[in-house]
Amino acid sequence: MVNNITFDKISDLTGQKGVIGVNLGGSARVRDSLNVLKNIKTGLLDVDNVNIDGNTIGSTDTDGDLTLQANGTGKVQITSGDDAPSLLVTGDDPDIAVDINSSSGFSLAEYRMSVDGVQKGHIAYDKNIGAVRIVTHGTDENINLVPNGAGKVGINDISPDNQLHVTNSSGVEKEVVKLEQLDVDEPFILFTGTSGSDSTNSVSSDTTSDASKSGAIKVSINGTDRWIRFYADAS
Repeated sequence: MVNNITFDKISDLTGQKGVIGVNLGGSARVRDSLNVLKNIKTGLLDVDNVNIDGNTIGSTDTDGDLTLQANGTGKVQITSGDDAPSLLVTGDDPDIAVDINSSSGFSLAEYRMSVDGVQKGHIAYDKNIGAVRIVTHGTDENINLVPNGAGKVGINDISPDNQLHVTNSSGVEKEVVKLEQLDVDEPFILFTGTSGSDSTNSVSSDTTSDASKSGAIKVSINGTDRWIRFYADAS
């Protein structure tokens, strides 16, 4: 039994599945079958169009793809050390880093997120409804959009001016926002601001013009501040 053999380079193993040749430094040559080799340590390995060099696996044919395919229900697993990304994707084309492609027989192209083997959420394209879905799996868990610093969130807008900027495309002929409240005894909107008795705050408690009014909230219409009055009761 040969336990360890170290090579500087192995190339052209195509068609040599059962036999490896080892040069021991002179004219001597040892041939042994693969099933008796416990470990093969190599600096460089070329098999068909795949090259293994140290920690790098690459393709040798022009524009050749690399495919990792598990057998049956097996999975391809990638692990890394602490505080390091398990998968770091880089390339010359920054527009497409990862392409998740589901076969035509399935309705979802899905990216799953799990912790300790338990699925916590997923991002998926559902062709049944023609939409991208972001879904959490834990009970009452949130979906947060958290821009850094003064960053903003834009919906259909690549240069948002406000914390949440929603733009309706020309010709859509639909409302910009629809609020649908299915909890019959809850309000549509929760306003939280700084309240004062005059117009210097975002919420005013002034009731000078009508004692039945509880106050007003400040809104901006085409860049000009306006006030919407509200009442203490529905009547």
